[in-house]
Amino acid sequence: MRSWALAAVVVNAGITVTGAAVRLTGSGLGCPTWPRCTPDSFVPAAHPEISPINTAIEFGNRMLTFLVLAVAVA
Repeated sequence: MRSWALAAVVVNAGITVTGAAVRLTGSGLGCPTWPRCTPDSFVPAAHPEISPINTAIEFGNRMLTFLVLAVAVA
């Protein structure tokens, strides 16, 4: 149980840090819709008006969400 509690603390700290990175870098529109980045794709696609780094930050934060979910369910 202690291992799962520690895992929960770690992933929640991680989602907090990546969420702050999204907010501080203005990456919130790296993928404009949830859970898809485009109408036909779950992965980010290049947008001429959005920096690839912002897309990567936003998408990384979204992927960490699933890890938080997995640890919470476990």
